[in-house]
Amino acid sequence: MDSTWMVTANDETEMAFRCRVLSKNPGLKDDPNALAAKVSEEAPKNSQICVSDKIARDSIVYLFMQHLHWHPITHLQQVLFNPENYNMTVWKIQVEEMHRLCKELRESWAWEYLWENWYPLFLV
Repeated sequence: MDSTWMVTANDETEMAFRCRVLSKNPGLKDDPNALAAKVSEEAPKNSQICVSDKIARDSIVYLFMQHLHWHPITHLQQVLFNPENYNMTVWKIQVEEMHRLCKELRESWAWEYLWENWYPLFLV
């Protein structure tokens, strides 16, 4: 699965954050080490929502809720007692579908969160 788009999106987001920190602290312009320290200090205070655009967030949540209906936990009996009958193709399609949506929306943080916390749960 292509993840190079995430590097670019993350770099752009980090650069925007650095610019916001620099705009609040213009005296750090000529001191890259002090700027890096200030960015590191400010990052944990940043309470930015993972997906700030409401339309993008709603699209991701809608698709996620559709996928949740197919989650193995909702089919636990089938997965536990007939694992060979549980269709992993559904999981693969859903992963690709969510990855594609996050890529189109350039929401790398959302994809990272969903991949690390939700979609691996499909791997029973």
